[in-house]
Amino acid sequence: MILNHDKTQVLLITNGHFPKWIDKEIPNVEANAEKMETALMDIVGIPKNNIHKLADKDSRSILTEFQKISKKCSGKDSTLIVYYAGHGMPVPSKGLYWATVETEVEDERDLIYGTAIRTSDIRDMLEKDCNAERKILIADCCYAADFLEGNQGNLTGFIEKNMTEIKGTFFMFSSNSGSESTYPIDRKDSPTYFTDALILSLQEGIEPDQEYCTVGKIFSKVVGNIGRLKVKYNTAIPEPDKRIHGNAEDYPLYRNPNYQDIAETELKIILGNPNRDKILKWISDNPYHPSVDDAIDMLSKCEAAEVELTAIDALPDGQRTLAILNFAKKYSPILYLRSMALDKFAKEKDKAAGAKPGQLESTKTYDPARGDGDSMRSESSKMVSSNPRSA
Repeated sequence: MILNHDKTQVLLITNGHFPKWIDKEIPNVEANAEKMETALMDIVGIPKNNIHKLADKDSRSILTEFQKISKKCSGKDSTLIVYYAGHGMPVPSKGLYWATVETEVEDERDLIYGTAIRTSDIRDMLEKDCNAERKILIADCCYAADFLEGNQGNLTGFIEKNMTEIKGTFFMFSSNSGSESTYPIDRKDSPTYFTDALILSLQEGIEPDQEYCTVGKIFSKVVGNIGRLKVKYNTAIPEPDKRIHGNAEDYPLYRNPNYQDIAETELKIILGNPNRDKILKWISDNPYHPSVDDAIDMLSKCEAAEVELTAIDALPDGQRTLAILNFAKKYSPILYLRSMALDKFAKEKDKAAGAKPGQLESTKTYDPARGDGDSMRSESSKMVSSNPRSA
């Protein structure tokens, strides 16, 4: 598989400055935007021109750009990644809102509608305006998992309904419903904790036996890195949450930097000392591996050789021994075939030992350490020379 992100579009929405909402700034989201863009380009491999940064924009600008980019994503291998970092504000009976640069709040609690983005509008655009094959939404804000809820609280039926409508989508949330996300207030140049864990996970990759980092695997890494950040900074960080529809968690994002092609290594070892049964098992375990044709070629060679060796049994008595020696020489690099020939030679020797006196003089034992057929030839020569018809 070759990953091509030419048809991937990214919306990086970050809102950390709120001129009309006093003392609510989140300076860390600037670091989020910068480091996420770098990670998506350098690690995931998304072209810079496909990453659209919307920093400290108003609702209209964000929704307009969202709609425009969503419509560009369509067809096979298309992917839309939406990332939001900022304040998340749950409103009873209305659901979650994302804060923007124009957000206003009265009495520190009451949101002035129209100054923030209602996440149900984002859901509608994902459903109606975006025909991307893959959709990944990442929300780094308080109450992030409320994105899929019509109002506060766990409305399972509502979530399932929206997951059905928004097909093939992975939702990654910095916090579950009812939890506030956190950021390092004393380190303004550092990302928020969730985004820090996400970027770290992208950098680290996953288990070496996995060739591609999937969205689901990266999320599992994020959960683990959140736990490590809790210990490192001795602070409370909410557990990340996710929602999945279809096989979205299996979407490959980029090639795993830790990947070790264990199957390829195993095949090299097998081909260095071929064995039909081992090759068959390897092919069965790795039917889509790029080197499967090499394994099949060797399997065909081994099977043809076994047929050739079996055919020697049909030769006349005076021809079998020499045919076995020639077979052993021909396939000497393939140890199991040579071993099969040695077994057949031993049977021929035992058979000859039961013949008339004078037909077998040598009982010299074959030395497998020599591996070149010389000792077999020695025995064969003595057998032939003792035969009066060959004098």
